[in-house]
Amino acid sequence: MNTVTLRVRRYRKRRRENLRLFTVELPEPVIEDAIARGLLKREDHTRPWPTIQSCYAALLSDAAPVGDTNYVADALLGALAAELVIYQRRVLGMPLKRQKDGWVELLDRLLGKS
Repeated sequence: MNTVTLRVRRYRKRRRENLRLFTVELPEPVIEDAIARGLLKREDHTRPWPTIQSCYAALLSDAAPVGDTNYVADALLGALAAELVIYQRRVLGMPLKRQKDGWVELLDRLLGKS
């Protein structure tokens, strides 16, 4: 099976499950800032999870510079993990809007906005 066929199959499977694949674009200065702060190792800057996590940690640190921002970034990203989202949707019957609103509320409370 060629790569195009596999990509189309994954796309169709996600569509059947009402999931979407999205790309996170991070500006190079944000990545470089995370490296400069020691939140990201230079050799990890091309790996998705450490790069996204460290950039979130840097942004959280700027927004609310109290606490363990690396852990908080992991906790926030964990709430978006595919397995959890699928479980909430399929097993719990949770609507997507509720998931989104819950994540936004979590951020607001964390940052002291509510």
